[in-house]
Amino acid sequence: MRFFAFGVIRTMNILIVGNGFDLSHYLPTKYDHFMVAMAAIENWDDSQGDMSFDDLFGSLYEKEGYFFGYTKSMYKTDEIKISTEKIKELKHQLAENVWYKYFFNHVNHIDTWIDFETEFAKALDLVATFSEQAEDIYQEHEEIRAPILRVGQAARSKHLQYGEKTIKKMYLLNIFTVENQVMRINQKYYRNNKLNLDINSHLIIEDLERKLNEFITLFDWYLEAVVEKLELENKANKVIFSFDLQDLVVFSFNYTQTLNRFYIPEAEIEFIHGKVSNSLVLGIPDLKNEFLRKFKNYSFTKYHQKLLKNTDYLFLRENQRLMSLIDSNSLGSSDVNIYIWGYSLADSDEAYIQEIFSLNEKPRVKCIVTVFYYKNDASKLLNNLLDILGKDKVEKWMKKGWLKFEENPNIAEINGIDPVELSKLELA
Repeated sequence: MRFFAFGVIRTMNILIVGNGFDLSHYLPTKYDHFMVAMAAIENWDDSQGDMSFDDLFGSLYEKEGYFFGYTKSMYKTDEIKISTEKIKELKHQLAENVWYKYFFNHVNHIDTWIDFETEFAKALDLVATFSEQAEDIYQEHEEIRAPILRVGQAARSKHLQYGEKTIKKMYLLNIFTVENQVMRINQKYYRNNKLNLDINSHLIIEDLERKLNEFITLFDWYLEAVVEKLELENKANKVIFSFDLQDLVVFSFNYTQTLNRFYIPEAEIEFIHGKVSNSLVLGIPDLKNEFLRKFKNYSFTKYHQKLLKNTDYLFLRENQRLMSLIDSNSLGSSDVNIYIWGYSLADSDEAYIQEIFSLNEKPRVKCIVTVFYYKNDASKLLNNLLDILGKDKVEKWMKKGWLKFEENPNIAEINGIDPVELSKLELA
């Protein structure tokens, strides 16, 4: 606590972390890391026995040698082992999961978990379009023929007509199947399995929801069994924060407990989207498709999952310590320092971002936001803020010094860590 001539100045430090915080610590939590590891498990030759860290990620060593060179230098990667029994179990789960198949097919087009959300929303829109068209055809013809015709057939038909890319996506979601070399609507999705009835859209949604939950379970296992099991080679990890870690308020859009494990074991963290082994939240920001809204299919949204899974989704306005600091200091002022590390500031979390940048509207509050960025990402983060907050507000915050951008602390450099040369490792 500091004192000022006109009263008491109370200070609070708030840390907000996202997936980039883990990546700054060279932990493999990217979408691509997870999917490559799952593909390695899916294609593993059981006769080779247990899988190692190199078996999971070796295919990425050429593409991401810089990243994994530090991972192998900083952590005891040799201790990561996946048993043959677990591999067989995971193989079965992957073979049965339509969302894994769907997203693996698009793995080259998705770089981040935000991209995953975008593709996920497009997939749901595709399913909604199919359901709407099937409903319209049935109302007109009282029949929907099972074979799928490509674009170019007669417009007014009892068939559904799609292009090849759409057909492939619907096949990956198991809504279309191949029978006798003919692409058809999966018979299980005709009401009561009778081909002369309409499509049961509710059953399609129920299946996709169940498979999403199973996909989330796979990701949860990956974080717990691989990422959270990575122990530091050097336990004397230097603290890399420039602010006081005591009595720190922490909000995490991450699932992992990296901050607890490496820096502040006793820190109380509000996990906005759930945490490892405790109900992860993975979905879309909102349900914008009117057809899906008509059927109340909110289970794919983050807010539905947060409410159902009872995650720690409280943010600034609900934080008693912060609000007590602001509301009770009537004779002085409150300094609120917010540090954002590895959080994309994307429009999928617009409500949270608006909340952060509303604090200076309160009397006797001075809020300074410091955004840590990776390499050249400052421009992208600034673009996201301009899109959400508008030019006038962002300019005001920057002119007054309330909004700052600083490059991420270099964890490896601070701790004097050199990367493992993966090419030499592979030759050995």
